Amino acid sequence: MKRMRLVLMAGLVLGLVLPAAVADELATVEKKLTAAWKKHKSMTAEFTMVTKMEQPGFVMESKTEGTQEVMKKGDQLLFRLELATSTVQKVGDQETKSEQKVTMVSDGTYAYTLSEMMGQKTVVKTKVDPQSVGDPQAMFKFLRKDHTLKLLPEETIDGKKVFVIEATPKQAQPMAPSKSVYYFLQDDGALVKLVASDQAGKPMTTMTYTDVKSDVKIDPQRFVFKAPEGVQVIDQTGAQP
Repeated sequence: MKRMRLVLMAGLVLGLVLPAAVADELATVEKKLTAAWKKHKSMTAEFTMVTKMEQPGFVMESKTEGTQEVMKKGDQLLFRLELATSTVQKVGDQETKSEQKVTMVSDGTYAYTLSEMMGQKTVVKTKVDPQSVGDPQAMFKFLRKDHTLKLLPEETIDGKKVFVIEATPKQAQPMAPSKSVYYFLQDDGALVKLVASDQAGKPMTTMTYTDVKSDVKIDPQRFVFKAPEGVQVIDQTGAQP
């Protein structure tokens, strides 16, 4: 009986200590990624995202390819994304296809998103969202609001070690991922892969960043946006918190 009580006490102590230890481990990884990200002045990468969503009588598949350029100017984050998306959607026996091009340019203060679809062009102006281009500190802050984070065993992608973070929504939402797994380069702090799974555990969205290069020279004019002639800029900066 005495031995059993000792085992139970040990189990209770471990139950109290392990969550704190895991939290400390995750906090340490966050600090390492943030420090690694901050030490670089610029970064470029090739981007690919594949999405497949299925519901009874409905299937949507899309593929997005493009490039990402990021440059730091003091405390400001300048970036440029050029993306092209092809989408196939099936509702019953009816199939529709669409093509869309998106160019997003940030001057460090505001981000301008130019969308081109079916011959129509729109431009939306918003405040800069650092987590949208992989700033790990901003991503962790954003994810913690509605997700529970878990540190998974490290892996290797293209010969480089990565930290792996699992994010599970605190409240499940229909058509939303049941969990997402983020892969960050340990040396650069950059996000190189994201896999979001559906409620059945199957991947619904996979994002990958390849040919990642740090501290490359980028023309500052790449981060200057000029709306196409005749296209009105929709200002949404006032609607954001």
